[in-house]
Parts: sequence; C-alpha cells; structure tokens
Amino acid sequence: MIKVSRRTLMTGAAGAALGAAAALPAFGAERNVFRIYMVTLRGWTDTDDGFRDYFETRRIPVQLIHRDVNRDMSKLAGIIAEIKQAKPHLVYVWGTGISIGVIGKHNAIDPAKHITDIPTVFTNVSSPIGSGLVKDLEPTGRNVTGSTFLVPMTAQISAMTSYRPVNRLGVIFNPDEQNSVETVDELRERTQVMGIKLFERPIPIVDGEPDKTTLRGLVESLVPEKIDFLYIPPDSFLSKHARDFTHAALEHRLPTFAAAEGTLKDSYALMGLISRYYNIGKLAGYQAERILVNRIAPGAMPIEGLTRYSLIINKEVAKELDLVPPMLMLRFAELS
Repeated sequence: MIKVSRRTLMTGAAGAALGAAAALPAFGAERNVFRIYMVTLRGWTDTDDGFRDYFETRRIPVQLIHRDVNRDMSKLAGIIAEIKQAKPHLVYVWGTGISIGVIGKHNAIDPAKHITDIPTVFTNVSSPIGSGLVKDLEPTGRNVTGSTFLVPMTAQISAMTSYRPVNRLGVIFNPDEQNSVETVDELRERTQVMGIKLFERPIPIVDGEPDKTTLRGLVESLVPEKIDFLYIPPDSFLSKHARDFTHAALEHRLPTFAAAEGTLKDSYALMGLISRYYNIGKLAGYQAERILVNRIAPGAMPIEGLTRYSLIINKEVAKELDLVPPMLMLRFAELS
C-alpha cells in the first residue's frame, strides 16, 4: 500500500454543498462538479494555490483530489492505478519528473503505465520539448496540454547584462534533474553565440542523490574564475538548499542570478527574472477551464507560457555587494 498525501478540496460555487462521495452529474452538464486529480512532487505549492484560486474566481465548481509523492517517484505507479480506476475529468501534474511518469514522453507512451485516456494539464515544466513531453509547442495531438514556466533564455541573459557587463558566467546545476540539464544546455548554446565564457559546475551524485555537502566547494571553485554572475537553473534540490550556497556566494562577493522563484525565496540571490509560480498555476487553471467547460481537446491546444515576468532584486544583497541597480531597471523591478 502506498503512502501519499491525501487531500481533497472542494471549491467553486457548489463546493461547500457537496461531499466527496456525492454523485457527479454527467460530464459537461450545467452546474457540474469537475473532479481533478492533482499529482505533485513535494507538497502543496504556490502553483497549486494559483490553480485552485482560478476556479474560485471563475466560480467553476471543482473537486480537487491531491496526491503527493513526497519526492519518492516509486509511489507514482500506485497513484496512476488509482487515477485509472477513479476516472476523473482531468489530471493536473506538477513538474517534469511527475509529468513524464504520469503521461510519458511523446515517443514512449505505454497505456499500461501512463495516463492516456484522461485529459491532462502539466505545469512547472521548464522545457516541455527538451524533456520529451511534446515534439513542439504547437497543438500536441496528445490528450495533453500544459505550460512552460522558464523565462526565455535570451531575456534572462539580457536582464543580467542590463544590470552589469557579463563576460564570464558560472553555473551550478544538478546533472540528475531534467529541468536543470535542459536549461544548462540552452544556456551553453546562448552564451557561446554571445561570446560569454561559461564555467560549469555539476553537483556530484552520491548514492543516487546530489551531494549537498559539495555546494560550498563548488561555489568556491568559481571564485578564481572571476565570474560576473553565478547562474542557478530551475531545480528542486537547488531551491531547497538555496539559502546556504547563495550565502557562500555572497561571502565571496559573487552575484547570483536565479531562473526560478523557488531559488529566490529566503536566499541571498541578488536577482532573478522569473515566472511567478502562482501565476503559472492560474494559467494551468485557464487551460483546464478550456478543456472542461469549453470542451476543447487538449491536443488542439498549444503549450503556453506567461507573457509577463517578474524582475526581482534583493536590495540588501545589492547593498552588500555594492552593486546598485541601474535607475532604468529600478522603474520596473520588484525589490525584496
């Protein structure tokens, strides 16, 4: 028997009046309560808040059934079996690893192992193409749609170079995390075109896990390279340990740029150009509404991203590094 987070939420106009065991009207019927299974990696997040709140705002009655693997991917098989038996109206999957595990890569779909006959929306995926979830960002042709949360790499690099000249860039990444690897691949390609020298520091993998004890040493190994920024790609492991290694970077006067909101929270990163997780969740809610209410097939919908991003600058870190942001940047940046 698997042990997972079992959280059931009722939201929308009819949410408070209906219990979990209530019989559901036919799919698409007026006043229907849509059942949605939410499968997450590491507990309830801001993305999930945005998804839930979207339905509240739109007054769409839904029953959200939350299953969390607590970073243990071996639990997915049991959750998938439960979903196949329950036959909800829609499945919401959080993150690249969970998405691949639940719906499979586009060229390696196994109906016995994956969800194929239930509409699915993925979110918090940085590289849907690079990870193999879809062939391109146009309508997928699968029973799947979703979004990408990573701000385009050209915009991220532009944000760094607008703050200060960038000729040498360092990056620490988790080679065991698909999001991280795909982002570094793109970073490598863009910096080569722009003539920026990239110094890569993959985190050693010990007993199948990235070794957190090496993070400070990796930061210190970049000090002699005289990098202009330390770039941190999207990665759950790096977000979890962001406070420690960004503090090490600050001690050595290395400005840190974060590609994901999780790395900026409660850390010593100088700045980041990000898609807010909460807004990504709302985008997933919008996609789900189109499927459930407007009856649009997921395969006919493009993979989307936000069109507005948040530029975050940690004013205390900027002061400590004696790197005052340009006045033009301060006009639209959010100071933390």
